[in-house]
Amino acid sequence: NQSWYSMLWPRKREYFEREKVVCSYRAKNNEFAIVDGEWFCGTDVYMIMPVDGRYSNKMIGGILNSRLIGVWLNKRGAKKGQMLELTKDHLSNIPLPTAVPLNICRSVEMAVEKIIVQKKIDPSADTSALEREIDQLVYVLYGLTPEEIQIVESAAR
Repeated sequence: NQSWYSMLWPRKREYFEREKVVCSYRAKNNEFAIVDGEWFCGTDVYMIMPVDGRYSNKMIGGILNSRLIGVWLNKRGAKKGQMLELTKDHLSNIPLPTAVPLNICRSVEMAVEKIIVQKKIDPSADTSALEREIDQLVYVLYGLTPEEIQIVESAAR
C-alpha cells in the first residue's frame, strides 16, 4: 500500500515539539522568532536548533536579530527583489562568535527573555531599547571598533 506522497527528508517529531528559533524563507529583514513547545511548519520556514550546546536558542535569536547580522545578510546573503532569501546555505554561513563570555551570554539571554515577556503581554510593545542593548552586546561579541559600529548603524538605517 503506497502513499500518494513522500517526504524526502522525514523529520523527527521532537524537532517540532521543542524550543527552536524559526524564520521565514523570505523576509524583508532578519526576523527570527523563538518558539517554545509544539509548532509545526512547512518548507517555507526554517527551524534552527543548537546541536553542540555552545549557544542557547535565546542567544542565537539575539544574535540573528541584531543589526550586525541584518547588515551581514543584506550584504552577503541572497536576495529576491527586496526580500532576503534565508536558505539553509545562507543561514549556515552566518559567522557566529567562537568564544562567548558567560556574562555577555547571560545579558543577551535576559534581554531576549524580557522582549518575549513584553511581546506576550502586548504584541505591539516597544522593545527597541532592549533590541539596542542586544546590538551593543553583539558588537562586543564580535569585537567591533567604534568606527565599525558606526558603519553597521549607518547601514542598518
